[in-house]
Amino acid sequence: MLKPRKRLTKREVKEDKFVTFASNATDFFQQNWRQIALGIAAVLVVILVSAGWVKNRQTRENTASERLAEAAIAEQEGKTDRAEALYAEVVSKFGRTKAGIPACTSLGALQFSAGKFDEAIATYRKALARGGADPLGAFAAYSGVGACLEEQGKYEEAAIQHRSYAQKYPRSPLAPEALSDAARCFIQADRSDEAKATWEQIVKAYPKSQAAVQAKNAIKML
Repeated sequence: MLKPRKRLTKREVKEDKFVTFASNATDFFQQNWRQIALGIAAVLVVILVSAGWVKNRQTRENTASERLAEAAIAEQEGKTDRAEALYAEVVSKFGRTKAGIPACTSLGALQFSAGKFDEAIATYRKALARGGADPLGAFAAYSGVGACLEEQGKYEEAAIQHRSYAQKYPRSPLAPEALSDAARCFIQADRSDEAKATWEQIVKAYPKSQAAVQAKNAIKML
């Protein structure tokens, strides 16, 4: 007479499943070890390359910041040639770092002061083309280009440039000032109609600003 089969305990069932899984895993590894090894190697390469990129990026950021600080010190000491050279180095070699846009606007300001208006415009526009500028940095670039155009007697172009800042950054606290500069340039370009429209825009969009008070007075004087 056959004896009844012994019923496995839960522990024995788990142990049996583990043995089966381990055996299957061993077979799978033996059959595919080359592919597994290549996959692990690829992952390690990606990790190492990423770590190297991050380290290199940080090194570039640090170097750019140091050059920007050196340039600012040289400018304060009146060494404008050295300051200009250092700002230009940051712009050309580290333009995509955080120091790139401040270097652009500072270099543009030095070129403007030296009467190099075309060079200054090109420098300021580099800052705008690269993007990523905060509203303050963008204002320096937009108004810098506008100021250069004014010095060249291109008042209508200057007005459009100033106005462009307010169009792109309408919520900036500097937007009313940009529009005021635009209106002033429109007046110099004998475009009183555009100037009036710009002043009216200030009053409507920024009624609590100091620029709005000035705009109301300017409209009355037309």
